[in-house]
Amino acid sequence: MSHAWTRNLMFLTLFCVWPLPLLGLEGSFVPAARFLQLGVSLVALILIEGSGGIVGLITGLMLGHAIVYGILLWIGASLLARFVFSRIDDVVRPRVVIVVMAFFIAWGIFSRPYDTQFHHSHAHASLAELYQ
Repeated sequence: MSHAWTRNLMFLTLFCVWPLPLLGLEGSFVPAARFLQLGVSLVALILIEGSGGIVGLITGLMLGHAIVYGILLWIGASLLARFVFSRIDDVVRPRVVIVVMAFFIAWGIFSRPYDTQFHHSHAHASLAELYQ
């Protein structure tokens, strides 16, 4: 397994699962993919309604979070792939990376690590509840 494969798998998993704070709203922790989803949804609203008022600001906030956190997660995944997972034998490395990333996905699904004001029923949510 190459360094790029390891980095890409870790990046995609962490981008979709790892809870990150929403700056400006105290206590909100959602994955970067959720910021991207909300930002793209708001772009669709801007195309229909226009960007007047707070819609443009919130859109920029969501997309900005997705981009900045995406860059930081890419750097983190690159460092982990290069300095941690590269020390594992080439035969065993794919299994270790898949098991570790599966753990993060299961953690997101079976626990409630996300805290968001954008969820319709309650603030704490699992990964499945977050994307309902």
